[in-house]
Amino acid sequence: MSWRCCKGFGRPEERGVSLPLALVVLAFGVLLVASMLFGVSTNLKASQRVDQAMKTQYSSDAGAEYGVWMLENVAGFMDQVDVAGRSGVTVTLPSEVNALDPVVRVVLAGQELRYALWGNSTYCTTNVEWTGSGNVINGDLHTNTGLRLVGQGNTLNGAVEYVTSLQVHGSTIYIPPPPHNPVQTYVQPMPMEWYMSDYDDPTAVGTPAHTAAQAGQYHYIEGDLHINTSGEVFDGLYYVTGEIHLNGSELSGTATFVSRNLVEVNGSGNCFTPYCDQLSFFTDFEYPPSQRCSKPVLRVVGSGSSTLGGVCYAPNGQISVSGSGIMNGSFLGDSVDLAGSGLTIDLPPSVGCPAGCEVYDVRSEARGGVTLARVLHCDGNFDLLSWWLQ
Repeated sequence: MSWRCCKGFGRPEERGVSLPLALVVLAFGVLLVASMLFGVSTNLKASQRVDQAMKTQYSSDAGAEYGVWMLENVAGFMDQVDVAGRSGVTVTLPSEVNALDPVVRVVLAGQELRYALWGNSTYCTTNVEWTGSGNVINGDLHTNTGLRLVGQGNTLNGAVEYVTSLQVHGSTIYIPPPPHNPVQTYVQPMPMEWYMSDYDDPTAVGTPAHTAAQAGQYHYIEGDLHINTSGEVFDGLYYVTGEIHLNGSELSGTATFVSRNLVEVNGSGNCFTPYCDQLSFFTDFEYPPSQRCSKPVLRVVGSGSSTLGGVCYAPNGQISVSGSGIMNGSFLGDSVDLAGSGLTIDLPPSVGCPAGCEVYDVRSEARGGVTLARVLHCDGNFDLLSWWLQ
């Protein structure tokens, strides 16, 4: 019998080598293909997220454009918004945009402000605390939660609005008197609102920052602004990345101060006029939730006669006001703490927009994407003041 080796079987010592090599190649191929598929899947998901974000932003932009168009072209719509005041008018688009239905609210922003104190938070149990004695407020007061009045001989000369609770300990005089004052009401938005994007970029055409820069009155300060002398005179829009501390008497000027951190004003005989937007001091600083209702982000201490001239605005934190004498200003905060003795708060003589003009805010939201537009209307003409993507 003769032995014949079949072609392709190879020599006996090679028979056990080809299978492991094939398995190695196969495993490498599986890893390579899996990695490629993972990369393709990741890129596809990233592309889908970008595409969805673009569609969302486009939808919110379309809603804002529609709100502006309504102001310019629909007869009677401005009157409807004017009557609604800060509650605004909600607008529905004729059809969906990218399968989304933006929620659009048009609000009259520039109007005479009647509130001396405003507590906007719904988080703090009592977001307006009045612990001093012999104090007078000439202007309305609103809190979106509770109001706590402690002290003797305090006078509220204006409408008093609260939502959840009213605690009074001591003698308090309401003008007009009960039963129609104070009144329990509902949660409301800020009577006026300002946006940091209007002040942080002097190259953004149409914003107060750009206008001030063109006039040579935009002051960008990196870090803190500390003033510890009396008689300083200020002029223009001051944008400060750090803290603001104005400690001195007889400080004056036409100025608006905007800070990304804490603000403190301490002195007597100070006399300011807002440089822009009827705004004196604005900070968007925010403490952690555990401290938000108790630690002030904007503190004003005054004696004698102090004129702030406009609005002190802290939408994310507490405003603390204390001292004695007469203080001219309006305080709109997440919460407000009023202390001191013999302090009188008067509203500024004029808070609002230029005579014969109205300012409208248009807010459009679509699945978390927010577009904010501010429009100025004067003598039948409309100008877009700012366009902000949140």
